[in-house]
Formats: sequence, structure tokens, C-alpha cells
Amino acid sequence: MRKPFIAGNWKMNTDSHSSVLLAKGVAEGSDGIASYKVDVAMIPPFVYIPAVVGVLSSAHVAVGAQDLYFEKNGAFTGEISVTMLKDVGCTYVSLRSF
Repeated sequence: MRKPFIAGNWKMNTDSHSSVLLAKGVAEGSDGIASYKVDVAMIPPFVYIPAVVGVLSSAHVAVGAQDLYFEKNGAFTGEISVTMLKDVGCTYVSLRSF
């Protein structure tokens, strides 16, 4: 049986302060179940990913991104690559379909 996976996509909500508070709250609230009974991830807006990763570094809560671009690098204004996301600590990505 597969372990359940729960992820919260924050969409375009929070600011830098509230993103840290929310990450701390989820880490505390999922202590004892995250990674043991269920995999938990938070998917904040791109600009808050480093702060959220910092808060969750000792918790069993993963961090994901809201989207990515398929190219590794290049002149793609506003896009985010897999390499960039891994570099800041993301392990999941929520992709939209077309």
C-alpha cells in the first residue's frame, strides 16, 4: 500500500513573514506523522522557497515549487528550471496541464 501524500499549494498567498509562520506551524502540527505515516510537502510561491526550506530543514516536510520550465538554462525571462529548484531545496513540483 502506498503512503498517503499531502501537499499544500499556497498559490499566490502569504508574504515573507507569514510564509515562515505557516511553515513552522505545519512542521509542528505534522511532527510525529510526517514521513512516517504520510509524506507532507509545502508548495509556497517561488520567492519564499528559500525561507520555507530554511524553516523546514530539520522537519520531515518537503518543499515544492508551483511550476517549472523544461529548459535547463537560457534566455527565458521569468522561468525556473529544475536545476534552479533543486539548488534551493525543492523536491517536488506542482505542474499545470494545458
